[in-house]
Amino acid sequence: MSGFLHLQKVSWELLKLAWKTSRLFKLTFIFSWLVWVIILITPILRLSPGSEEANFIPLHYNVFFGVDKFGPWYTVFQLPIFGLLVLLVNFYLATRFFKREKALSGFFCVTALLAQFMLLAAMYFTVLLNM
Repeated sequence: MSGFLHLQKVSWELLKLAWKTSRLFKLTFIFSWLVWVIILITPILRLSPGSEEANFIPLHYNVFFGVDKFGPWYTVFQLPIFGLLVLLVNFYLATRFFKREKALSGFFCVTALLAQFMLLAAMYFTVLLNM
């Protein structure tokens, strides 16, 4: 198996080193997880109480066609699940490349944060569509 595709265990020492020495790693890690928690809690607070009686809710709005995707209310949790996957993969790669390529590690950290903000915007518009 090639070296790039071979997953290796990230040691706790490397994670501690990245946490202690890199301010960018620390800040993006904290803010990414904070935004992810907001993405997770928003549909629980806004959509869950009133949507149990509805069979389907609008999930996507298109400017040309209007609402073009419907689904059960719990499908809005696909966004937090995808956000969690992005966080885990990006911060795994950030710690993996921290010693050798600090710029690449910073790229993965910033990309995780930007992805969370995009998912937050998508969740906001989904909730706004259902109000």
